[in-house]
Amino acid sequence: MSIMPALETTLGIRTILNNKIQKITMSLFTDMLFYDILRIPPEAVTGVFLTDFINLILLPTIVLIIFLNAAAHLFLSGYSKKWQTLVAVAFYLVIVTQGWYGSIAVAVKNYVILFLIFAGITFFIGRFITPKQVEGIEGMGRVVGGHIEKIKMLRQLQKELQYREGEVKRLEREIVDLRRRIDNPATPASEKDILKQEMLRKEQEKTLHVAEINKIKWEIRKLKSI
Repeated sequence: MSIMPALETTLGIRTILNNKIQKITMSLFTDMLFYDILRIPPEAVTGVFLTDFINLILLPTIVLIIFLNAAAHLFLSGYSKKWQTLVAVAFYLVIVTQGWYGSIAVAVKNYVILFLIFAGITFFIGRFITPKQVEGIEGMGRVVGGHIEKIKMLRQLQKELQYREGEVKRLEREIVDLRRRIDNPATPASEKDILKQEMLRKEQEKTLHVAEINKIKWEIRKLKSI
């Protein structure tokens, strides 16, 4: 009868040791997986395996798979699905071996909703939009960009036109005033010569402005006709 308590004690000790060994093994495996292989920063790990597995391994991997598959489909659309999958897996391994996974995992953990939305959009583009459609979208973007640039150029030309027309009006007023002073009998002859030179200079300046105005109007008509 005295053997049974000793046997139970031995079995209890063995169970405790097995549990400790399992915990140590699990801890070593977790440390190797999170820190050595995936290189996740220690401050991002909570210590609860299930939580860390979901937030730092499962969700980031899903996001990466969606993104990499979509990218492979977009850039290797002429190749078979096997090659696309192979390239996606290769890029995933590169991300892990280069130590980038940890940063990506932390970012996904903090902004998981935004990452899922972005990954979903990327997957949709890569899955349902063909290269020809991409070219069409790019072409439409170029058209819109060209239209915006055209509007900017028209505004600049119209501002320049307003400035030139304002200068012409100012010079015309000054020329009229100079002519009035020249025609005034009370103005000395020596002063009239100076006024005539000044009026000639302003008429030349006005001519230059008028030439620029005609040039600007031609450019505006040309832009509007495009």
